Amino acid sequence: MKKLLFIGIWIIASLGALAQQDPIYNLYLFNPLVINPAYAGSRDRFQAIALHRSQWIGMKGAPTTQTLSMHAPVWNRKVGLGFTVINDAIGPVGQTQINATYAYRLLLSSGRLAFGLRTGVQNYRFAWEKIDYQNDLEESPNGQNLNDWNLNFDFGIRYSTRLSFLGVSLAHINSPKVDVQLSDTLNYYSRIVRDLTVTGGRAFEINEDLVIRPSFMARANRGVGVVDLNCSFLLKQTLWLGFSASTSKRLVLLAEYHINNNLRAGYSFDMSLTPIRKYSYGSHEIFISFEFGTIPKPAMISPRVYGYF
Repeated sequence: MKKLLFIGIWIIASLGALAQQDPIYNLYLFNPLVINPAYAGSRDRFQAIALHRSQWIGMKGAPTTQTLSMHAPVWNRKVGLGFTVINDAIGPVGQTQINATYAYRLLLSSGRLAFGLRTGVQNYRFAWEKIDYQNDLEESPNGQNLNDWNLNFDFGIRYSTRLSFLGVSLAHINSPKVDVQLSDTLNYYSRIVRDLTVTGGRAFEINEDLVIRPSFMARANRGVGVVDLNCSFLLKQTLWLGFSASTSKRLVLLAEYHINNNLRAGYSFDMSLTPIRKYSYGSHEIFISFEFGTIPKPAMISPRVYGYF
C-alpha cells in the first residue's frame, strides 16, 4: 500500500508539473499566439504556423510538443479570431489542448491595444503501461488510465507599435480539476495552476540591413518564476539570428528565414546547463509559417517585415 501511495503522489506531482508549466517554446516571438490570445489578428492577414519541439534528445520519455495555430483579422481588422491545437507529452503523462481565440483591437494614436480571450478544452492523460518499475511491487497498481477532459479559459492584453510591444497573459483562469483513480478505492485530484506570463521587446533599426531586437519573457505560478532574455538580429530584412538565456539554466540559439512574402521557417537549439546535459543531446524546435492576404500599406516599404513583433 505504501508503494502504491508513493506512486500516486508521483503521478499527482507529474500532472501538476505538466499543468503548472505549459509547453516550453524558444521561438515564442515567431509564434506569439500560443503565449497570448490578444495576439490574434496582429499580422493583419491570415497566418498559420506548425511547430514541433523535441526536448532532451536521447532521453527515454523526454518531452515532445506539437503545435498548430492559425489566426486572422476580421471586421475591418478590429477583431482577431484564432484557433490552436497543442499536444504535449512527457513519459506517461500527456495533454492536448484545443482552443478558439477572440481578440478585440483598439487602434490608438501611438499603437494598438488588444484584449484577447481564449477558451477550449484540455485533455489530460496518464498511461500506466508506460511506467517502467525497477522493483517488483507488493501491490501492483490497477488504476484506470487517466483520460480527463476539462474546460479552460485564458486571457491576455497586448500593446504594440511597429518597433515595440508589451503583453500580459493569464492561463487557466478557472484552474480546472484533474481527477486521478489509483485503484478501486484510492482517488486523488490535481488542480491546473494559473500561469502568469509577461512578454516585451523593442526593435532598433540600425540601418537598412540590420535590426537589433532585445526581448524578454517572464512566467510565474505559485511563487515560482522563470525569466528568458533574448536578443535577435535581422540581417538584410530576411534572416533572423539570435540567442537567449534563461533562469531555468538553458542557453538557446535560434534562427528564422523569410523565404518569401508568404512563407517563413525557423529553428532553435537549446542546451541545458543542468546535469541533464550529460544524458541528452540538447533540445530542438522547428516551425514553418504560411501567410496570405493583402500586405498592409505601411508595410510596402519593407514587405517582408511589417512590424518586428
